[in-house]
Amino acid sequence: MITDTHKSILAAVLLLAGGGLIAWRLVDARPPRGLPPEHDRQHEAPSSSPDSAAGLPAEDFTKPTSETLPDLVSRTADRLRAAGAAPGADTFLSAKQTELLIERFSDHFLHALSGLGIEAFEEWHTSLGGVSGLENATARGERDAFIESVVSHNRDYALIPFAPGHAEIVPRYRNGRLEPWDMGPTVAMIPAEPRFGMPDDAERAGLTVYEVRVPAMIPGLTFDLRTSLSTSGDKIVPVQGILSFAYAWDPDRGAWFPWRSWIYCIKCDGSEAYAGPMW
Repeated sequence: MITDTHKSILAAVLLLAGGGLIAWRLVDARPPRGLPPEHDRQHEAPSSSPDSAAGLPAEDFTKPTSETLPDLVSRTADRLRAAGAAPGADTFLSAKQTELLIERFSDHFLHALSGLGIEAFEEWHTSLGGVSGLENATARGERDAFIESVVSHNRDYALIPFAPGHAEIVPRYRNGRLEPWDMGPTVAMIPAEPRFGMPDDAERAGLTVYEVRVPAMIPGLTFDLRTSLSTSGDKIVPVQGILSFAYAWDPDRGAWFPWRSWIYCIKCDGSEAYAGPMW
């Protein structure tokens, strides 16, 4: 039996049978609230993230089609550019860094919601200079499981509804310094696979990491942690949350590289087990 104490200190790794989807569940694993006295407020950007209890109205979400997805991604990028030009916006990054971040995200987001097969998934990753996840899995004797996980995940995330008007760019680390954040108690975190040669420890490496967050209807399963059994018959059900794509800046290569993917809960009771990102 998993007690409340266990839930507050453990990250339960849930392998969802039949779906081939892996999720990491972190409960209340977050930095403390509030800004430290020394925080430089000129770099602080206003957040447009929805309140975790209220959520967003259904009309703010748009269900893309294969034909409309590129335009919706372009609208999301325009929203990010407009927010970056608004008074009080983040000034830590240069204009070029910000534009490169938006371009990297736009390409990433388009691929993430396109329902890629394994060949296209691998081609996209390796085009960024990443190590082949398929080759790594094959070397571990897990080729079939890797393919099943990628294909099933990309199928479940294909053309999910999202809210372009609420996208935002948020700093996570600036030169290795963790920035204050508070997105609620339920977070799914998946390291990028492959890692694109970026250090895993942002603080020790002095990385600058920024997130691009987009509210979306996340594929999830309602899970009973007391019994570790699905209460929805392994049916994928939509849960309102925030997809977060985090990128680390590599000054030597002058580019952003995928570093983490997070899912934040918006409107849920904390009992959902999310289909973790494979991107």
